[in-house]
Amino acid sequence: MRRDRSPSGEQHSSALLRILGLGAGRMFFSQTESKQNTTWADLLDIAKKNPSICVFAPFFALSDEKDGYIRRIEAVDRSLLDGMVRFYLMGGHPELTSANILSSDNEHYYIEFDSRDCKQRKNALSLITTCGRAYIHSVYRFVADPVSPRMQRFIRRRDVKLCWDVHGAVPEEIMLNGEMHIASVAGRIEKRLYRNADIIICVSQSMADHLAEKYGSASGKVVVLPMLERGAFAVKEHPGNRPMPNGKPVVVYSGGLQKWQNVPEMLDLVSATAEKYEYRLFVSDPGLLRELWGGRPGLDRVLIDFRTPEEMEEEYKLCHYGLLLRDDTAVNRVSFPTKLMEYVHNGVVPVMKSVNVGDFRATGLGYVSADDLRTERIPDELMRSSVAENNRKRLCEWSSVIDRNIEKTRSTLK
Repeated sequence: MRRDRSPSGEQHSSALLRILGLGAGRMFFSQTESKQNTTWADLLDIAKKNPSICVFAPFFALSDEKDGYIRRIEAVDRSLLDGMVRFYLMGGHPELTSANILSSDNEHYYIEFDSRDCKQRKNALSLITTCGRAYIHSVYRFVADPVSPRMQRFIRRRDVKLCWDVHGAVPEEIMLNGEMHIASVAGRIEKRLYRNADIIICVSQSMADHLAEKYGSASGKVVVLPMLERGAFAVKEHPGNRPMPNGKPVVVYSGGLQKWQNVPEMLDLVSATAEKYEYRLFVSDPGLLRELWGGRPGLDRVLIDFRTPEEMEEEYKLCHYGLLLRDDTAVNRVSFPTKLMEYVHNGVVPVMKSVNVGDFRATGLGYVSADDLRTERIPDELMRSSVAENNRKRLCEWSSVIDRNIEKTRSTLK
């Protein structure tokens, strides 16, 4: 049985899905695949008997996408939330007359439900208060649900320990796509979370400063965690100089196609220099990137494909430079792109349009400008290799600080 919903709510959700690049909404599993014998009452009983937490996020194990957002959710699960039962809550499913509940093991439960249904919403809120803990992955989780204000009532409860993982400047990201009304909604939710969260996790100090400038002092503890995996920045063995196929440096791009990635400008650069470098562009939708290429010359000289994170580890060993052509905007100034850390960790020197990307300037990492790449004013391989190794060592210096912050956050949550 499906319920009729207001057009405004459906349009709201569709617009946000376009912004997120998720396409049409879908459930991760069908009603027949869910654990039919598991009920809300069962979940409440589990929460009463075990340390547990409600997580507002997609369940990473069921996601086909492995972008930075999903990978951070998985890293949080393993580094901060291990030892607790995790209930992943995803509201905003108007097609459901009862919740879909999937259990992958005794520590992970994934619940899809209709937050507009009074009974289902009350069950979810009851589970949150029983756990006494909630972890929110990004403002997007509530923006995607048109009636989320009713689900957000727990945010102000003092008996629920609330951790908000900011991820990025969501209102500003949505504004880039021209969805001003949705951006306004996101701004109100962001402010509410900032004022009420017990722990606020930011990917960069720039993000923490950005929030403080908008809203003043936070009532909770602000923690900077670019990555949430212990030892994520451990120095790998120095690979030395890397070979150049056909005598050309290999330039890689691994990332998304969102507006802030500056894809048209990146393609202009690649097209103009396709004869000078070996380009390898890895994205989740290669077909779409080929469409975006349009009538630019040089497509036959460029590899456009998809790689898993594991496969990218091998690709990076062959690469010299990595494209990161971000503009100097609010969205980019507070970010800390996953691919930037991947480039540096794997000995790939970043190619930057602006160095005002998260805490990049403060780290003192070496880079090549987009103009230098365009005009071939790049270092020889001996110098490039030296820059890459110095970058990796600087990144490793953060590792002990990050590990300490992870442990402090774990103890605060528990």
